[in-house]
Amino acid sequence: MAVSILLLPLSYGVLVGGGTVDVHYGVGPGPVAEGVGRGSGLLLRRQEELALGDAPAGERVALQEAISLIRFGVADRLRVPRETCLGKPVTRAVVCAEVMALGASVSIGGDQLRPDTFPGRWEGFAYEAARERHRLLPPPAGGDKNAYIRRGRPTDAENARLAHKLVREMGYSQAEVARIFEWTDTSERPAMWTRKGVGRLLRMEDDGDLYRTEPSTTERRAKRLDSPVLPIDIMAVLGGTGALPEAEEFDAALGVRHACITRIDAQALPAFFWLALKAGVIRTLYVTDPGAVFSSRLQRDVVYDLALFGGVQVVENGAHIPLVSTGPEARELLREGTELSVALWTRDRATIAKEPLPLTVLRTEAAQLRSAGHSFQQIATDFNARRIPTTSGRGSWHASTIKELLASQNDGIR
Repeated sequence: MAVSILLLPLSYGVLVGGGTVDVHYGVGPGPVAEGVGRGSGLLLRRQEELALGDAPAGERVALQEAISLIRFGVADRLRVPRETCLGKPVTRAVVCAEVMALGASVSIGGDQLRPDTFPGRWEGFAYEAARERHRLLPPPAGGDKNAYIRRGRPTDAENARLAHKLVREMGYSQAEVARIFEWTDTSERPAMWTRKGVGRLLRMEDDGDLYRTEPSTTERRAKRLDSPVLPIDIMAVLGGTGALPEAEEFDAALGVRHACITRIDAQALPAFFWLALKAGVIRTLYVTDPGAVFSSRLQRDVVYDLALFGGVQVVENGAHIPLVSTGPEARELLREGTELSVALWTRDRATIAKEPLPLTVLRTEAAQLRSAGHSFQQIATDFNARRIPTTSGRGSWHASTIKELLASQNDGIR
């Protein structure tokens, strides 16, 4: 039986209880959990700006960060105060399915959701699709020596990477990161988890590959996530022994032929999607006899939708497949789930750094709020809730930094 943990305000006490660790998610200003007031210091909390209340999951940065905390083993339940925080029914189904496919649970307004209690036909479809995407775009695993951050973080390098993500990407302070590590560390190293200890982790070097930081504009780019790393484009052929000659015949009829044609099997699909989504070197996925290649129609649709999202053309038995041929409701669930899974997969492998806004934009927004009667502290709280980076890109906003921001434009601000 799961036991909830009360995450006390940062200035009081220590973590109490045992069992399930919650990450709280809310939209707009105000509490994200019952009995938790604004500014209470609830640590495992991600707050989305109100303007994204109806946005799909792939555009919700705070939501992706909350699910990432589950993927890295920091938390194992997503707690949402009310159903409206997850927007449209499709988004709600996709988010719940993604979390449950990780083996975690979801609580909405106090109601606990698990796969065996997940209601409705489309919710079940979303869950099975999420499980299939996890096979194709797996989160960091304990058995993967090259994982960026595994659950449990057994090495100092992995602890340093997670500290980097929490500070640079999610805006936690070093003291807050130390407290999170204290709760979740499985290696029994409590002496390391102080503000200074986290500072040492952030200063670690690992041949330049310890911290991989990508700007948020890279994450937001449609289709391919990065520019091709190699000046080639590949046709990947999925099928039996006769698939390769059929694909070569198809290629010979093209105006611009592929530089390389290679046959793969279904077990190689995770590597195929790394090359397609990350390296950008796959131009075409050619499939023959899909009934024999895929274990189900759902698996076929998930593979095709991921490939199409990555800018890969899909050809089945010589015919182009412009979109998955399922109904509109299932297609919408598939595409939103694909966008969320790819965004999370990208976050697994790098810190997504949100670029600071230009000073002129920051000053204008702060001045407008000040003219509307907001105090310096209220403006700082609003900026922090909206995850607006500070001018240095580090730390969080305070009344004093807002005052300095406005004073740099107008020395008469008081």
